[in-house]
Amino acid sequence: MRTMIGHTSGIKVIAFSPQGSYLASGARDGKIEIWDWRTGLEVKTLPGHDLSLTDLAWSPH
Repeated sequence: MRTMIGHTSGIKVIAFSPQGSYLASGARDGKIEIWDWRTGLEVKTLPGHDLSLTDLAWSPH
């Protein structure tokens, strides 16, 4: 079990990368956070959505 701190409001959706090494989370704060699943560290923040995120997906490439 891991606790990952980054969003400022409730997480609505998560998705693992095709290789399974990264996790993306989308929340009501309009941000997508990319995490290294093995370490629990945040890799990148993708801000800029005006509304709560309800879906996200990784490209297989």
